[in-house]
Amino acid sequence: MTPPLFSVLANQLIGPITKKGFFAGEYVHFGQFLMACQYLFETGVTAAEVFSDRLLVFVKLFSDAGAEERCLQYLRECATKRMAAAGDACRSFLQIFLFTELREAGLPRDWTGADLVRVTDRKIQKKLIENSLLKMQFHGAEGVGFGSAYPELSRELLKESAEPLDAVEWSKLRGAGLDIPQKPPQGTLSEQKETVRGLVSAYVSQFRPELLEPLGLHN
Repeated sequence: MTPPLFSVLANQLIGPITKKGFFAGEYVHFGQFLMACQYLFETGVTAAEVFSDRLLVFVKLFSDAGAEERCLQYLRECATKRMAAAGDACRSFLQIFLFTELREAGLPRDWTGADLVRVTDRKIQKKLIENSLLKMQFHGAEGVGFGSAYPELSRELLKESAEPLDAVEWSKLRGAGLDIPQKPPQGTLSEQKETVRGLVSAYVSQFRPELLEPLGLHN
């Protein structure tokens, strides 16, 4: 059975953040899990931009055969719900995705560093990691729906992803104790698009070579 695109990407991400305790066995910190989900969400958004003129072909990489339109419509509906949850905080993908997920996990809106540590330092035990992988896959696909439902906003936020707003939010998260790199990932929109195009091309070459030409990846 061919693994879906976001299943392959999720498995690549979960390995490096999986830790092993002396008594607890394997586990993943919730904060690191959310950052991996954030990456997959933004990857999906970028993919919707890269393959905007052949999006239903792209959706074949993670949907059942023949269910592409239904799948994309569902993901667009999920995007609408996420925008509603974000409210007025739509100035960055960190606010649209990460903070809505943190609030759902119990982080108050007027959070402190102690609140953030309390939420993000929880451990996802080995028996729940498989469910976490499914959530990671979904958030990648959800990003595709978001990019499809809100193409102009997505393009604007992708362009601004390395601007001061994200840097300020990132610094606040680090200062509160979240285990993330010192600086947020940076890169122009064209560089982000090339990175995602490379990820998709590698997957399609290995698992779905018949879609190389339909996706414009044959060069």
